[in-house]
Amino acid sequence: MMHMNKYESFLKQAAKLADLLENQKDNLIAMLGEYEPYDTASDEIERSITALRGVNVEFSNLSSKVDDLSICTFMPLNLPLYSLVLFAIIPGAFSEKVYVRFPEIMRDITKIISETLDITSLFPAIKIKNSSRATFIELYAKTADVILFTGKYKNALIVQEQCPNALFIFNGGGVNPVVVCEDADVDLATNKVFEMRTFNSGQDCAGSDAIFVHSNIADEFIKGIEQKISSVKVGSYGDPSVDVGPILKREYVEQITGYLASESQNVRLLGKVDIEKSIVHPTVLVKNINEHTGGFHEFFAPIFYILVFEHDHEVTQQLITREISDYSMYLSYFSSQDRFSHITSVKLLKNSIVNDVEQGNKEYGGYGSKANFVAFGKDRICRPILISREIDNFYLEEKITN
Repeated sequence: MMHMNKYESFLKQAAKLADLLENQKDNLIAMLGEYEPYDTASDEIERSITALRGVNVEFSNLSSKVDDLSICTFMPLNLPLYSLVLFAIIPGAFSEKVYVRFPEIMRDITKIISETLDITSLFPAIKIKNSSRATFIELYAKTADVILFTGKYKNALIVQEQCPNALFIFNGGGVNPVVVCEDADVDLATNKVFEMRTFNSGQDCAGSDAIFVHSNIADEFIKGIEQKISSVKVGSYGDPSVDVGPILKREYVEQITGYLASESQNVRLLGKVDIEKSIVHPTVLVKNINEHTGGFHEFFAPIFYILVFEHDHEVTQQLITREISDYSMYLSYFSSQDRFSHITSVKLLKNSIVNDVEQGNKEYGGYGSKANFVAFGKDRICRPILISREIDNFYLEEKITN
């Protein structure tokens, strides 16, 4: 169990870090702005501060408050500061040691952030390891009590198989479709969809990989998106005015090049793809919903994939396909009416997007079997994840039950 004085000490350190982020905001934006747009950096810092200051409320509902666990965290490719807060610092309240592995291309900025904020002094349990995934698994994950994995589903299964004795918490990604209905506020829908698709240059696992738009408003919506794209500044990070910059993983850019070539007949607005600079300019693809076949591409870039529909049932048929339901997280829809309550695998967002509701002290995700889950051995529950709750539930009950 967590001793009260240690718990109170953790809360004080979290509050101290939140104050430090507030005081160092301009400096941190400049640092992060070398890896992401300045607006994204500012958003990331604000979310980190909110999460740190909300820890007391989040933990007030916990029962077991164990504090002697060994935790291993596999970090995502984006938002290094916010990821550090969510997947290392806050879970560190339960742990004597939190071993953290960032993807290789994030290690320089992670080191800079950690040294600037003196993370290891504030939170001595956190140990950042710059090792390969195989080495990290062998040295740390195989003996961990809890594993936090953020990334692709297939990679999560590989790690879980090698670490069968750990509580395994998976935060993945999904299609996160948007539906713009006939009675939608088109200006609102245009602004929100554009925001979600261009956030962090499109590098977000909550990005909307399918945008369904009713035929009666499709032209107005598409023209609105194209108009907003026309004012986007594309360039290198480090320039505060840049909206869209390099994709961190070049192989994603190469994949998109091939994808756009295969979909060339459906490209409405073709943005330049610069493989050398790893930049994808905003691009719009449009097709009739009946022309869509196969799964949905995870773009991780500012690509607007728009499917025009005439009847709601056409959208429903797509939403219940395995390609969407397996990766169900959120469904954003724009309408004056309540809709899609029969789609139970997702969290419904009416007239809003994931960025409007995501908050670090609250559960995240949906109910898709490949989107997010908590597991121990062969037992698995697919549901929205709140890491502190999952650890608390498991060690309170000592097992997972459906």
